[in-house]
Amino acid sequence: MAQQEKPPEIVVVTDANVLINLIHADLLALLGVLPPYRFLVPDHVVNEITYASQRKKLKAAIAAGSPAVLSITDTDALAIFSDLVQVMGRGEAASLALAETMGYHIVCDEKKGPFRRESLRRLGEERI
Repeated sequence: MAQQEKPPEIVVVTDANVLINLIHADLLALLGVLPPYRFLVPDHVVNEITYASQRKKLKAAIAAGSPAVLSITDTDALAIFSDLVQVMGRGEAASLALAETMGYHIVCDEKKGPFRRESLRRLGEERI
């Protein structure tokens, strides 16, 4: 019997709003059990989670391995972040800069506004 191939991993960068919504619904653990997706959260987004109870739940999920935290270190991503932070929050700008430069997908719950508009322009509908 032939072994079934695993689908390729899809890396998804998330913003604070999505994390907060999952925390409220007590569903943050879903981020670790949705193959083929692997979820990443920029450190700028982690810093936006300011309520102690939400931070505690997010830190526990991070310690369990999903989502993983990443920082912007690439110079192209830093340049994009610098431009984007002029029109949106730091977490949104970090998420979008990383998704654009690394070829990642992004998850957002915004239907309009600069984050949605820039995500569509930079990534296209298929990566949102």
